Amino acid sequence: DLSLASAQQRLEVQGLSITPFLIETEIFAGKSSKHSVTLSNTTDKDLPITVSINDFVPNESGDAPRFLPTDDQSASRFSLSRWVSIIRQPNFTIPAGGETEIEFSITPPETAEPGTHYGGLLFSFRTPPLKGTNTEVEHKAAVVILAQLGKAQNNLTATRFSAEPTIDYSKVNFLLSLYNQGNVHEKPKGDVIITNWFGKQVGSGQINSDVSIVLPQSQRNFATSWDSGWSLGRYTATAIIYYGSPKLELRVVEHFWIVPWQRLMVVSALLIGLIALGYSGLKRYNRWVIKRSNKLNSDPNE
Repeated sequence: DLSLASAQQRLEVQGLSITPFLIETEIFAGKSSKHSVTLSNTTDKDLPITVSINDFVPNESGDAPRFLPTDDQSASRFSLSRWVSIIRQPNFTIPAGGETEIEFSITPPETAEPGTHYGGLLFSFRTPPLKGTNTEVEHKAAVVILAQLGKAQNNLTATRFSAEPTIDYSKVNFLLSLYNQGNVHEKPKGDVIITNWFGKQVGSGQINSDVSIVLPQSQRNFATSWDSGWSLGRYTATAIIYYGSPKLELRVVEHFWIVPWQRLMVVSALLIGLIALGYSGLKRYNRWVIKRSNKLNSDPNE
């Protein structure tokens, strides 16, 4: 997942542990920078590893990378693989319970285009055949690299902001789609503020609390929700998003109605029942009063 929260964690795939598996760095044209990744073998057997340098493109939802074949490159304005070199251990075996460190450098040319360039190191390894089979299983795990070069152009726009109450109207789900028109990756963060038709704030929801990343020229969806309870009427949701450096603000407004007809039908049925019960009781009381009055008139001594 393309989020900075992931950068604080390690990735483990079938006994191979990678730390970190998301690297965000600044690079400079014509200058080389060095980086390292630690690989650990958590199994009780030696683990042969092969590493390749690959570009990737975001998937349709923008939340995960799709690595390209080794011989393919992404658009030149985003490609990173051609600038990355393995300094040591391009092929190696990690002993059982052991670890190793792979070092690499990033060297952009003097003519490199400003913006975020992204790619990664793709580690491949095989595990023994499953019991009863003769087929080895190949696994792949990647380190994602986001390298920012030169002057940033920050431009984030909202392509969709919707409010969808659940069937029982106990919750409202919000979906915000952000498109990055700039040349660098963005880490938008903010809140959805809900106000009633009097302008009073009645709720809120966080947007992108795990600091997920929107790559340049790509779109990503963000979701949050509000427990609306027994709300009724017209409401306004305002998404307030901050991004870039220096900080920029993006605001999007959506109006929506909460009309919990199922609850209203239940309440209406109860009210009708109470009114009917009260009317019936009143009729019985009136009949009793009339009967009592007639009895007293016919027998004054009673």
